[in-house]
Amino acid sequence: MTIFLKNKHTLQIGDFYFKCCIGKNGVTKRKREGDYKTPLGIFGIGKLFFREDRIKKPKTYLKTIKIKQNMGWCDDIRYPKKYNRLINIRDKIKHEKLKRNDHKYDLLIPIN
Repeated sequence: MTIFLKNKHTLQIGDFYFKCCIGKNGVTKRKREGDYKTPLGIFGIGKLFFREDRIKKPKTYLKTIKIKQNMGWCDDIRYPKKYNRLINIRDKIKHEKLKRNDHKYDLLIPIN
């Protein structure tokens, strides 16, 4: 399956278009932490995270995970074993909360 980034807010898969979020500075082939860019390339996709309080469980072949209050995504390069991975936000590690007030992470599929 090939996913095309049509613009900063739209992905295309075949005839289907989806809202998306990418780094505020666009995309790059030379990704560095803190550059606010999304990596450009060919990647596998991970599990589908979703907000059960906002969305029904999607019908998919992907493994699904319900987003809970204590889930975060590690963005702290001081912890290489946890970096860019799902963490428990009770840890004293810099992270981004997955359960947010806005709708950015109602559905989330990390790239591998």
